[in-house]
Amino acid sequence: MRAREIADRFGDVKEESGETYVVHCPGPNHKNGDRHASLALTDTADRVLGNCRSGNCDLGEVLSLKGLRMADLFHETTQTAGRTNGRIVAEYPYHDESGFHLYDVVQFYTPPGDKKKYAVRAANGSWGKKGIRMVPYRLPQLIKAVNAGRAVFIVEGEKDVNTLTQCGRVATTNPFGAGNWRAEYSDCLRDATVYVLPDNDGAGRDHAADVVRQLTGIAKEIRVVELPDLPEKGDVTDWMSSGGTVEALRDIVRSTPRFSTQSTANKVEKEQDPGFYPALSETEDIEAVLGEAWEVRAKPTLSDAAFAGPIGEVVSICAPQCEGSPISILLPALAMYGCMVGRRAVQDIGGTHHFLNVFGLLVGDSGEGRKGTGNGVAHRVMGMIDLQFIHDNVKGGLSSGEGLIGHIADQKNGDGEIVPRDTRLHISEGGRRGIHADET
Repeated sequence: MRAREIADRFGDVKEESGETYVVHCPGPNHKNGDRHASLALTDTADRVLGNCRSGNCDLGEVLSLKGLRMADLFHETTQTAGRTNGRIVAEYPYHDESGFHLYDVVQFYTPPGDKKKYAVRAANGSWGKKGIRMVPYRLPQLIKAVNAGRAVFIVEGEKDVNTLTQCGRVATTNPFGAGNWRAEYSDCLRDATVYVLPDNDGAGRDHAADVVRQLTGIAKEIRVVELPDLPEKGDVTDWMSSGGTVEALRDIVRSTPRFSTQSTANKVEKEQDPGFYPALSETEDIEAVLGEAWEVRAKPTLSDAAFAGPIGEVVSICAPQCEGSPISILLPALAMYGCMVGRRAVQDIGGTHHFLNVFGLLVGDSGEGRKGTGNGVAHRVMGMIDLQFIHDNVKGGLSSGEGLIGHIADQKNGDGEIVPRDTRLHISEGGRRGIHADET
């Protein structure tokens, strides 16, 4: 198909140039509708390049909303040409962390006998992996899910990822299936809960074992989940097609023993040397295995003096209703209040003025420490004092020094006059490794 043909499916087409057309993107990232015609469709020599300029939308998902496939992006005369020299049957787009389209993994059949093969096609239409950064499938969605504490399924192919995604689960895979998991793919799963779903064959089991080994010490928890009644070489898509349900999958996962990868679990791993993953699924709960050697980490405590005053009283009221610890409420509340007061209050000690600035660092298990929960309570309480301050002066997601300065630098009005800005700035940042920081 051509860019104009595809654009017409969306309606309200605007011609940006002789080869590029823009339309309103119906993708889910535009919660209030796309008011700026963000989806650009451009003709190249052999295909149409599509890109949502503002929503970081998955192009495949956007096309499917209009009854289109990724294969429809190719001009009819070139759909079976190029390096594939075969019949294209599926295309899976890969994106980097920011949603930028890196490449497609293209599945095709070649004669004679329609043998299934895969190839990489860069975003510019050229074939081959040279110079292309390989990443896990659906990387932006994966990072968002891990940061939110959601569990991630690792499967052996993009088709299986899409099957689980349609069921409301988070899933990923590596390009080119079994035996191709790279060490750098593990970085985005740090502190994550991971469920590995192997295909029912030797290659699938070997691949699962390799993934487990590479994630050990990185992921917070790993379970290798064997689906019942799978045919030879069967996968989760086959299982779902044969009557498997999300509820049944959930029950199977829950009944699968956990293989913890914390430091104490590594001791057990060395003792048992589980080179083949079924040994992991047969391992009992880690506390039961370690028995008396299980190291119970003491939770930090503060003296009663830390909770003195009005803020401490508020914490004592809120803490019983909050899953987070009292410290997770107290620390951000003190930091926000100190910033809210600014330079208007000081404590004179030895002739030196000490202001109320507090810099806090909360450390706890990702997804379990409830650091963000306590922080949310503190935001709610401080909002009762000064809601405008919470709206204008509490920020997060600052990626650079320039971004920091941009929030407090004076600005010019329409007449070119310098307008002084409120320089009170409270930064609340959640970390990828179980850390939450509050700074003034």
